[in-house]
Amino acid sequence: MSHLLEDRQKAMFSAYSKRLQGELVTLQLHLGQLGAGGDDDGLREAIRHIAHRLAGSARLFGFNSLTEPAQTVEILVGSQADYLIFKNSVELLANSVERAVAQGPADTSALFQEASTSR
Repeated sequence: MSHLLEDRQKAMFSAYSKRLQGELVTLQLHLGQLGAGGDDDGLREAIRHIAHRLAGSARLFGFNSLTEPAQTVEILVGSQADYLIFKNSVELLANSVERAVAQGPADTSALFQEASTSR
């Protein structure tokens, strides 16, 4: 892989990691609102929106561990799940994001090599 491509890859992962940090802060804020009895459709929809973005983008940037908990939260919003089940799933997602930010992405160089050889 060329140095230019490696530099761009690192910049993309860095930007995504910063985005994850922002998503984590927002999830933690929403969790606090849930804990304070703020369980309503608007709050659940805001959390679903974050989960949807994470489910769609995490694997692309090497954060595979976020996909399943994010998809679970999305499903629970759609099914109007019980408050405690929903809250626990959001906590699991927030914890997963926190770990992912601390650990960084998995090695995704193979994804880029595969994409460049298929052209």
